Amino acid sequence: MYKMIRRSLFFAFSILQLFSTLRAINPKVEPPFWWAGMKNQQLQLLIYAEDISGCDVSFDCEHAVIDRLIRTTNPNYLFIDITVLPSMVPGVYHLEFFKNRVTLFSYDY
Repeated sequence: MYKMIRRSLFFAFSILQLFSTLRAINPKVEPPFWWAGMKNQQLQLLIYAEDISGCDVSFDCEHAVIDRLIRTTNPNYLFIDITVLPSMVPGVYHLEFFKNRVTLFSYDY
């Protein structure tokens, strides 16, 4: 009986831990889109999500470079300065947000 209660408690706490780490992250990104071939090659993205400022970011595109991340005093905002190279072609690219080398979520932009 004691083993059964102990296993049940362990299972319940494991499920609670899983749900607390898998909370949905739904970032808001401004501007919501942009065009390849624009005259100005500099792009700044504003990312809004809970505790986003502690994240690092990678971009899966060889035609754009993340120049810097700008963190504000508000932990829910992160600015990303990107240089878009002339060789950029239209498409969907993936931004990955991670902490301590663990990917928290990705965003298709």
